[in-house]
Amino acid sequence: LSFNNLSGTIPNQLAELYSLEIFNVSYNSLTGRTPEAGQFGHFDETSYYGNPRLCVSLVNKSCGSDLSITLPHLTNTTSDEDEDADGGLDMEDFLWSFGVTSVVAFLATIAVLAINP
Repeated sequence: LSFNNLSGTIPNQLAELYSLEIFNVSYNSLTGRTPEAGQFGHFDETSYYGNPRLCVSLVNKSCGSDLSITLPHLTNTTSDEDEDADGGLDMEDFLWSFGVTSVVAFLATIAVLAINP
């Protein structure tokens, strides 16, 4: 769930998931207190990095209404060209590949029709 632009609070109902082994909501826009019951007492503080308005109770036991822990932020060092590092194509690449494929298909059709009138 990290890097998903999630906002709001972490629902306390998630504490009822007793078989939850990994929970990572880092680098979102979460606010409020983290649940303390269930498995949430065992998750590492790195699970909450990048949520400056999230009060992580396992790190800061005295979470007040105006007190929250500030965890390190991720700096975006990627350029626009590297933004699709997850394997996706950008629109320009898609249009070029679509155009080239269309031209090749058209020429292949013309060649087949020329050979077999």
